[in-house]
Amino acid sequence: EQRVPPSFSTWCGKLNEPNQRVIKADCERTRAEVEFFRLPDVRAKMEAMLTCWCQLQKARYKQGLNEVLAPFLFLQAERAEEVAPSDDEVFACFCAFLRRYAPFFDSEDFVPLQCGFVFFRGLLLYHRPDLHNLLTERGVTPDMFCMPWFLTVFANKTPLRLTLQLWDRHLERGEPAFFVFLAAAVLANAEQRVLRAESSNLPEILTSLGLTSREELENLWSAAEGLYNRTPATFVARLRRNVLRSQTARPLGGRTGGDQVTQEDDALSTTASSSSSTSSSVAIGESEDSEAVKLLEKLEQEKCFFILPEEVVGHCYPPRPDEPRKPWQPPPLCPWRLLVLDVRASMSFEAGHLPPAVPFDPFGAAAADERGGRASAALQQGPWQLLQWGLEPAASPDALEAPKVFEALKASLGEDWVCNREAHICLLGSTSDGALLKALYNMLTRELTLRHISVASGGYEAVLACAERQGFDIISSESSPSTSARLTTPTSTQSAAPAPGREGGGVAADGGDESGTGADGGSGGDGHWGSKLASAWSSLAGRKAVDAAEAAAGAMA
Repeated sequence: EQRVPPSFSTWCGKLNEPNQRVIKADCERTRAEVEFFRLPDVRAKMEAMLTCWCQLQKARYKQGLNEVLAPFLFLQAERAEEVAPSDDEVFACFCAFLRRYAPFFDSEDFVPLQCGFVFFRGLLLYHRPDLHNLLTERGVTPDMFCMPWFLTVFANKTPLRLTLQLWDRHLERGEPAFFVFLAAAVLANAEQRVLRAESSNLPEILTSLGLTSREELENLWSAAEGLYNRTPATFVARLRRNVLRSQTARPLGGRTGGDQVTQEDDALSTTASSSSSTSSSVAIGESEDSEAVKLLEKLEQEKCFFILPEEVVGHCYPPRPDEPRKPWQPPPLCPWRLLVLDVRASMSFEAGHLPPAVPFDPFGAAAADERGGRASAALQQGPWQLLQWGLEPAASPDALEAPKVFEALKASLGEDWVCNREAHICLLGSTSDGALLKALYNMLTRELTLRHISVASGGYEAVLACAERQGFDIISSESSPSTSARLTTPTSTQSAAPAPGREGGGVAADGGDESGTGADGGSGGDGHWGSKLASAWSSLAGRKAVDAAEAAAGAMA
């Protein structure tokens, strides 16, 4: 745990850092267009404070620290002398802000910052695969334009008064990881410029992006809130635990500002750190530098957007009566819905599956084309089932074809569901299905550029173990209801009837856009998915597998 720095006024150090000339030069350049920062005593004070921080932290000075200090010093110019913060207060605010919201300066080689870039790419691929793929194709990496955003929390090139307004929002919200969502919102806001730009001009356009007005700040903050509210809690938990190394937790449910951290909120962060499948944690006792390097290597090896088993289970089972909501369970007004596509063999699916899971065969469309009259059955069965018809199963990941995978998606979910912004698809398979899951994920995100695609971490085995630990039942062919049901796209005026013999009302959701929902995490409509209605959804989706099996049996008969 980092120690609390002493007051600046008691510091007795000297201006003798190895790169002291760089510190002095940066102080002379900092906000030179503002008269206050051209004053000799202000420049001297800034140099002394930056040097003091380096010596107290035993860290080498890095460019960008001056940009973080400048807004706090500017408070002395903006207020009357009797209410202006003292030098000690400015320095204390600077140190505390760095520690919680800009923690990348402690690393000598910025490895944690590089880890942050990996998470940014993952977030962009999840919400905007079109932009992610465009930047990848043109060889543009996040470090080419995101570094000043991340290091200075958008203070770089942002007007001072606007920077203070932005940081006020950050402090009120209390979520250090939010800067990644704001960066994604800034990039998405400039999508037309980015998409039309020539490859040679793209880096220059990206580095010029930022905040220029109060109106733009309001719009981008709202867009970032929308991204945050539509992102699985796993992402923020892993970012916080593995990159920011903070013990604070995400205010779940899209709530903003003033959320208090509880032991339950921290549970998902702890799971994200300890999970062997996706956490990228390393052995305790190694040096911090070695740990950070290994962390970066493991993160870069991940090619999918993972969701922890706890969160998958949380979306598949509604909270029990009078049981407090866990951090991995969706809030009552969650603006999105997790659709679990189970890619395991049909026999494995029938032996046991999650209640709302939908069996999915990415090769089914190919089989349907070959079998004509058996198309309906083929679309519902796994490639292993085709052996019963004397066909060669196209089970190799290399055999995946984008058009046929898309047709299989429409056959399994319904055409409207595939592109519905509230439908988030989670691919679930056994641990032996790794190659298929990776190939399928790449096809959905990079070739079909579908948004909101993830993979269940640890596979079905990890999800099953998590469900059993929490006392939830797994559906098998013997226990599944026999009535068929078709997935339909929810609208504000559409609802699904509750399953026979089950409690719960209809389910409905509005057709809200991607831009965000505001501070309260909701769009104001009355059609959100509610946790109390999850039982109806689970029943509808769960019966699809049994209906498919009956249809296949009838076709073969």
